[in-house]
Amino acid sequence: MKKLFTIFAAAAFCFAANAQSLPITGTFNANATELNVPAGWTYISNDPVNYPDLNAADPGQDFYVNSNGGFKWRFEGQAWESPTFTTSSDSISVVINIAALNSNSRSVGSAPDVFVVTGYNSTGDVVTTGSINTVPAAGDYSALLVGSGIVKIRATMTKYPYDGSKCYNINCKSITVKQGGTSSQEEPPIEPNTELPVTTNTISNAIPAGWTYIGTPLYPDPYFYNDGTLRLNNEGYGIATPGFYAWDSVTVKINVAALNQNTRTSTTGNDVFTVTGLNVDREVVATAEVNQVPAAGDFTVNLVGDDIVMVKVVMTAFPYDGSLYYNVGLGSVTVSKTSGGGTGIEKALKTQKPQVFVSNSNLFLKNVANKTRVDIFSVVGAKIKSVIFDGSSIDLSNLVNGMYIVRMGNHSEKIILQK
Repeated sequence: MKKLFTIFAAAAFCFAANAQSLPITGTFNANATELNVPAGWTYISNDPVNYPDLNAADPGQDFYVNSNGGFKWRFEGQAWESPTFTTSSDSISVVINIAALNSNSRSVGSAPDVFVVTGYNSTGDVVTTGSINTVPAAGDYSALLVGSGIVKIRATMTKYPYDGSKCYNINCKSITVKQGGTSSQEEPPIEPNTELPVTTNTISNAIPAGWTYIGTPLYPDPYFYNDGTLRLNNEGYGIATPGFYAWDSVTVKINVAALNQNTRTSTTGNDVFTVTGLNVDREVVATAEVNQVPAAGDFTVNLVGDDIVMVKVVMTAFPYDGSLYYNVGLGSVTVSKTSGGGTGIEKALKTQKPQVFVSNSNLFLKNVANKTRVDIFSVVGAKIKSVIFDGSSIDLSNLVNGMYIVRMGNHSEKIILQK
């Protein structure tokens, strides 16, 4: 197992007699002249050689000193480490309270998660890790750590929050560590529950049931024009379909009901719409673009990829006529099976439904092909275990009692573990 620091491990992670009992909370704030770092919490710099410590002479560099004042998470790699604690549970939740997001001029990073949370034992070994994939707005975000002997955690920002057009710094007000709990991330697998085609029909002042609006951290809620169409007046706005039974080739028809002139003088993207197809793991398996939208009308693209179960349509550039930029009044979106010799194969309908059951801390699967990947999630989507099925039972002895979701290919079942 990886050590945090070879020299530092014994002293820093020795299970001290003054270890705190859970829950513990570190609250971060400062004024214009004084830092206020919570007792026992340790700041970890992203650049320990040149900037190893917080700037006590100018707290405004590292903390927001306004009414929302909290730690200014402004560099990837910055982290906070908790005091040593005691716990009788193998399940720890870490809750990061974000007071605000503040736009910056950074480029989006390549890391998959905004936060990685690591649990360590008393000798400095990594016991387990959790993650927070996205941070779309202010609020509480939690990561679940499951493992034996965790006595300290570290929360590291590994990627700036990104809304499709801008990156953001994070105003962190507090970090809480407590026993049990759940994870707000990662997103649970997509549950296919309908057949194609799927359509919004004509959008009329509401997002249709099953569909999901895609907003930005500052404006997470949808707005509509007077004619009822969905107002796409910022890059990064869009809509996502419900989960549908897997298909390898789909046609996406986007109805632009109207173009409405705005006051923009530039746009950051190259394509007016970016359309993506996702599999059950929310991985992008197909992408297509609508380059130009010169007027209202229907615009159609085809997506070809393995096991598409969801489609996202996002406006990534403002329509432009050579002199003016426009917002979009989105009238409808329809996704259907590609016709005329397409390669689509409906894969979610099986003649034999997979079956699962638990006995003596072992998971048994029936009607599941060998070499199928089996993922086990907490009830809120945190991936706990992943194996390639070889026909034998799966050991669950290291998991705590509770409910879990077992995903086998495109099929998911809930189980209850009771030792």
